[in-house]
Amino acid sequence: MRKKTMKEGSVLVEKENALFNENPLFPFRIALQGVGDKKLFSLPHWHEYMELIYVVKESILVSINGEKYTLQEGDIAFLGGHTVHSTDKKEELDSVAFVLYFDSSLISMANANVLETKYIKSFLGTFGSKYNYKIIRNEKKKVDLSSVLAGMYHEYMAGKSAYDLFIKGYIYQMIALLIREKCVAVMPENYKQEHVRQVEKSLKYIEENYSRDITLQRLAEECNVSYHYFSKIFKQVTGKNYKEYIDYVRVTEAEKLMLTNRYSVSEVSYKVGISDQSCFYRLYKRVRGCSPTEFKAKMKYI
Repeated sequence: MRKKTMKEGSVLVEKENALFNENPLFPFRIALQGVGDKKLFSLPHWHEYMELIYVVKESILVSINGEKYTLQEGDIAFLGGHTVHSTDKKEELDSVAFVLYFDSSLISMANANVLETKYIKSFLGTFGSKYNYKIIRNEKKKVDLSSVLAGMYHEYMAGKSAYDLFIKGYIYQMIALLIREKCVAVMPENYKQEHVRQVEKSLKYIEENYSRDITLQRLAEECNVSYHYFSKIFKQVTGKNYKEYIDYVRVTEAEKLMLTNRYSVSEVSYKVGISDQSCFYRLYKRVRGCSPTEFKAKMKYI
């Protein structure tokens, strides 16, 4: 289901609501694309939930934030929320892929025990961050998710009693496999959950205020901790300093606006909080490796 559609010129950009299902308390959906009438193709779009793409057969083409990847059989792409992406395949191939959508709230439980939380937070820290994505090349199929995803798909399509419990169990199996094969680095035992909660609060603040001037001092005050302490834990939890993270958010939000073709680059720059267009160009190139104009040109042919 599409929540909002905009079409300008040759580019269609959509915010998806693909988690729509008959159980609003269970934010999950899975599809087997490339089979029957389920085409393996999507125009550039974004959404607020996590997405996993697992190639079952042949290969598929994926564009993420303007970067193009060819995923081979067994490869995995994890996409965090707000990531602009599209999918396609070569016409002569009979490509098939599982596409899994779910919200992090499905596995983020306030009453989870310490051990369980350590694994879930490690998974979400690797794959569930907004604006982030990760490609796992799986040539030797060390991480074979086919049976786990097939189980999810069967339960979801059948919709029998307690199907949601079965699917949640499969999601835990998936996370365990990714951790066991070192696709997810587990948090060290001394990693304080309070650090994670404090940083999550600051990320929400950044998400809501990225178009304003945000200082490290302001973020520290939001979390009620000292300037130096906050700087340390933010880097520890996110892997980026606060300025790098804000730049990343601004670039990603700018890409959503550019894809609509409704705004000039200077207007986009202003809307994401950068009044100097030359500064925006430098920032964008530093983060993406190309200029905003080059990004717009790339996306016209996807």
